[in-house]
Amino acid sequence: MVYFELIDQDKNNFKFWEIENYWNEDRPNVYVRYGKIGNNGIEKRFYYHNIKWGSKYMQKQIESKVKKGYVQKKKKASKAKAMAVKTIQKKSPKSTKVRLVKKNANCVMRFEKKYAERSSPPIPANDCSVGTVASGNDGMSYEVVRFNSKSGKSNRWVKCNGNKTKCQPTKKKLVQSKPKAKAKAKAKSTAKAEKKTCPPGKVLSPKGRCVIDRSKPAKATKKDKLVVKKACPPGKVLSPKGRCVIDRSKPAKATKSAKKPKSVVKKTTAQPALKLPKGKVLYDVNKHGVMLAHTFKDPKSGKIKTAPKGSTQAPNGWFLSEKYDGYRAIWNGQDFVSRNGNIFPSPPDFKKWLPTNEALDGELFMGRENFQKCGLFKKKEADCEAWKKANVTYQIFDSPTMSGMFEERTAKIQKLIKDQCKKHSGKCPLIMTKQIKVKTEADVYKHFDKLVSKGAEGVMLRAPNSPYDKKRSNYLLKVKQLFDAECKIIGYKPGSGKYANMLGAFKCQLVKNKNIKFTISGMDDSIRQNYKKTHPIGTIVTFTYMGLSDGGVPRHPNYLRKRGKE
Repeated sequence: MVYFELIDQDKNNFKFWEIENYWNEDRPNVYVRYGKIGNNGIEKRFYYHNIKWGSKYMQKQIESKVKKGYVQKKKKASKAKAMAVKTIQKKSPKSTKVRLVKKNANCVMRFEKKYAERSSPPIPANDCSVGTVASGNDGMSYEVVRFNSKSGKSNRWVKCNGNKTKCQPTKKKLVQSKPKAKAKAKAKSTAKAEKKTCPPGKVLSPKGRCVIDRSKPAKATKKDKLVVKKACPPGKVLSPKGRCVIDRSKPAKATKSAKKPKSVVKKTTAQPALKLPKGKVLYDVNKHGVMLAHTFKDPKSGKIKTAPKGSTQAPNGWFLSEKYDGYRAIWNGQDFVSRNGNIFPSPPDFKKWLPTNEALDGELFMGRENFQKCGLFKKKEADCEAWKKANVTYQIFDSPTMSGMFEERTAKIQKLIKDQCKKHSGKCPLIMTKQIKVKTEADVYKHFDKLVSKGAEGVMLRAPNSPYDKKRSNYLLKVKQLFDAECKIIGYKPGSGKYANMLGAFKCQLVKNKNIKFTISGMDDSIRQNYKKTHPIGTIVTFTYMGLSDGGVPRHPNYLRKRGKE
């Protein structure tokens, strides 16, 4: 048995490892045992058929351990050796010659739980030859005896001086030193417990250790509660639970004789919360869908999107409008809803301008280059003051419930906005999107450059005499301001849904700034299926994006192409 140790006091590392090649057994195997010094460790056996393999494997394992810092040492005597198999002298009545029982190579101590807990020796009896004697876990001597059973002959450990045994029994000697030692140890521990003091927040356990004090503090009496009074800021009152909550109590009505209190009451109730009657839901986005746009030009091929049947090829005779950098919102007669069916909470002072007889399609807008501030629309409760300060408007460009083609619907929407804005005083937030008729591609990019230079996101193109198509439609095209840059692939994101078992997106980092990491999509199915071969980690790709966030991360990144070899 070759024995090694690894001792590293800085890392609190104390390990042992031993190996032996049992090539002469019925099933040749390499035996390995390893673990922390002082423990039994873990045993493993590697069986083989080729004898050369065993010696080579053993040599390789020893070399690898030496490289890791293990040092070969002589194995120290342990309890296992004390319990090892002993041979005994067998005396015959006629002669005084001693017959030694032969040791079996497989008769080795085992460390499994079932062997450690039993009273007999921790060695399988069938692995030892008949007549082998060993000391058991209870300190008594046992001998291997052959028995006949229904399944056949088998070996068993039998206590000496028992049935069929020839060995002499051992007598247990009562050693008084051990109990004394235990008593001394207990006395020391109690002495230490008496002297030991714990830091604040910890208490002494029965075992003499400092543990966290988990005892509940004593409940304060009524007198203590009356003494400790919490002061709340203006506009809040103390609840029965001792928390400061908003004061929702109605102000006291002023009497006729008190004139000054009347003026105070008027000031506090000058702007009461507006309560609007709940309207009916006129359009269900989840059931019917929303009209979405295709890209005007394919970024890879540069071809203009094919026009739908019965319509002229874009942009000849199409309507151009600004593409707003806000949140797409459908007014369903009751609330503003996203294209995925999520409600945007809005204040009643804003809702009062909206109609209850028609659904509208538009954009909640806070001005150009203010997309980062649009998180205001995602709040669980609408902040009335924040909406007023942000000067939020609703840019309307269509209606999913109005009849007629595009030109007819825009005329009806213009009239509806005029009627709604007359109902209330103040600045009306409803604005009709301006539509400009264009003929050529040059006209499109002329208006595009003009609007983008002022901070617009891009432009939209709408086919003349077109219906409200409740899906991604060729009747509606978008022209966006795109930038391109290069990034390095650092990982893969698995796909889901129709891209299950395929690539979902590339995990990338900017070539110019390794700290900026993001994901890009927009690959075709051939790349998604063979991405590890075509785009291994480390590949540089070109992508398009629409500006940068405040943190410098590209917005709406889209895969364009793989960079060629330079």
